[in-house]
Amino acid sequence: MTEAEIGARFADPIRAFCRRHGASEADAADLVQQALLVTLQALREGRVRDLGRLDGFVFGTCRQLVRSLRRGAARRAAVLAALPDEGASLPVERDSREIARLERVLGAMPDRARRILLWTFCEGRSAEEIARDLGTSSENVRVIRHRSLRSLRRALGREGEAA
Repeated sequence: MTEAEIGARFADPIRAFCRRHGASEADAADLVQQALLVTLQALREGRVRDLGRLDGFVFGTCRQLVRSLRRGAARRAAVLAALPDEGASLPVERDSREIARLERVLGAMPDRARRILLWTFCEGRSAEEIARDLGTSSENVRVIRHRSLRSLRRALGREGEAA
């Protein structure tokens, strides 16, 4: 089965699955692309050996993506609820030099470590979810995350700070 055939076969069922589990039409369209991307990457990397189980892999991926979408919505709602009233002053944005430095440090990290940090803190994914996508153990993900955070704090000159 070619990649185009996989896309054609799964796009509509993925969209229906996402809509059935509460995703808006726009979110469902994004999730179709994400699910197909994860699936194709897994196939290319040989993480899906039995094509007879491809359906299960695709919909397991969809389930994870919908869960991640819900967690993101919950986090945004919590952040919005914590914002001050309209008349109150907002906190000062981070210095752009500090952000550029953070981007440089993250860019210099090994790809796997960077992905683990971004998936953990930007997407709110658990070690188990990340481990499944990377084809490793959740313990390994935790060790890489711990070491990466220590390296990041050291590079940013914040060695004494907790994560």
